Amino acid sequence: MPLIKKTDKIFENIKRLRQIFYIASKYGFGDLIERLSLQQYIPLHERIIIKILAGNKKKKIDGPPIEKRLRLAFEELGPTFIKLGQILSSRPDLATPAFAKEFFKLHDDMTPLDYDTIKEVITQELGKDIEDVFEKFNKSPHAVASIAQVHKAVLKNGMEVVVKIRKPYIGRTIESDISILSFLAPLIEKFIPESKTFNPVGIVNEFSKAIRKELDFNIEAYNCITFMDNFRNSADVHIPKIYQEYTTRKILVIELLNGKRISDIDMQTLSPGFRKLEAEKIANAYFKQILEDGFFHADPHPANILIMEDGKIAFLDFGIIGKIDKTAIESVINTFEGLMTKDFRKLANQYVNLGFFDSNIGDFNEFKEEFTGQLSDFLSPYYDKSLKEIDLSAYISKVSEIFGKFKIKIPPDLFLINKTLILLESLIRDIDPDFKLIDAGLKYSKNAAKKHLLETYRLKRFKEIYYDFWELANIFPKQLKNILDKFSRDLVKIEIKTPDIDALSNSLNKTSSRISFSLIIAALIVGSSYLMNSTATANRGSVIQTLGIAGYIAAAALGLWLVISIIISGKY
Repeated sequence: MPLIKKTDKIFENIKRLRQIFYIASKYGFGDLIERLSLQQYIPLHERIIIKILAGNKKKKIDGPPIEKRLRLAFEELGPTFIKLGQILSSRPDLATPAFAKEFFKLHDDMTPLDYDTIKEVITQELGKDIEDVFEKFNKSPHAVASIAQVHKAVLKNGMEVVVKIRKPYIGRTIESDISILSFLAPLIEKFIPESKTFNPVGIVNEFSKAIRKELDFNIEAYNCITFMDNFRNSADVHIPKIYQEYTTRKILVIELLNGKRISDIDMQTLSPGFRKLEAEKIANAYFKQILEDGFFHADPHPANILIMEDGKIAFLDFGIIGKIDKTAIESVINTFEGLMTKDFRKLANQYVNLGFFDSNIGDFNEFKEEFTGQLSDFLSPYYDKSLKEIDLSAYISKVSEIFGKFKIKIPPDLFLINKTLILLESLIRDIDPDFKLIDAGLKYSKNAAKKHLLETYRLKRFKEIYYDFWELANIFPKQLKNILDKFSRDLVKIEIKTPDIDALSNSLNKTSSRISFSLIIAALIVGSSYLMNSTATANRGSVIQTLGIAGYIAAAALGLWLVISIIISGKY
């Protein structure tokens, strides 16, 4: 039934499906139609064109590698596939390190919306004309991406803001493409066996959850408010204010910050000391997010971080967020410390605590020794190096390769940490190439994690337990009083149900009845035998002989009835 529903969806999106196959064939993937048995969806003349394109591409197959060709196809296919590639760039476990690295190069669709469309979206979402909400509204977009674009504006109260507006067609486009991908993924797994390594169905499921979150600006607003709460006492980090009364699923109104994006700053004009200080602020902000809050900004792109006039750093764009479960933070901290201090045995133990290992690993001690040795051999050369000496993307790729070899399953959010660290490394390298991220992490771990973070986490857990007991202490006297009051007014009935005893009682009753019948039958047989053998039976046809025969008949009848009842009950 679900397949029929999916097929109906495909007929609705048949034009888009044909476009996908046409573009795929341009980049050397034209054999997909035949391999997936989808000829019925593509007219003959289009199949001929696609075959010609596929044939031409096969001749040029020695050119760009498959990773680059797929990336170029994604860019031409538009926003959905660009976002799919960007998400896969953080999941080398799903896309392999080579594809993940190539997908980092994907560029957003920069086609802007016209002002009349913007006005229409704002009016529909807020129920007011744009002039009734904003004192000023810049008609030219401040920034454009595949899903949304941003405009500067001034609210009626004089506050300067930026307004993020979702492109009106984007939701429909993405849902259409998701339905096509959901239809194609199981077919790819079925007809292209080598694709199972990539888990196409899993990729589509992960992508659909991630992209739907990114389409809802209410989620981004919540993320920003959470960051504001986490950094409320920070002297180094500023989080912009969200204007919730003007925020919907399709519109986000946020404080305009006075500062410069790192992407717009010529770092050579800044002093080395200032650059080192800003690099340290950014690194410490991320260590706090990952190791203390368990809630981190997963897109540290140079355009998403500002240096403000007072030297503070500020984060922008809270659509892509990573989360670490609070119960796992202590293990993550220990994992981080093991990495920082070259304690590879501790590192392996923490992976066990976090439940990353396959349960069918055989001899665990032997497995852990081999895994620890590989970690040591791989990681040791990276210590005491500056960022300019490290290719962190190659580092993450190698880590993913080792994890794949040992069948270690990493949760998606921890892979998101990998992507975040790659971007962070690139960002900090642009600010200060001599900055040692590992040293900064170790310093943060020693000064904060050991002294404060574990204590803070345990204190939070103690407070949670304390409040649970406090709530119980408040409720218990009232509940006890109610119970005693009901006892005093005879309103409490105690009903004891013992199904096993009842069943035993019924069984004993049946057994005793059968024993009674058996005794009666035995008595009749004995009595009748006595009568038949008495001296009075010498006279045939006498009354005593008749009574004896009658006793035998009665005993036989009762015995037959008892046997039949036992057989019918099935308990013999």
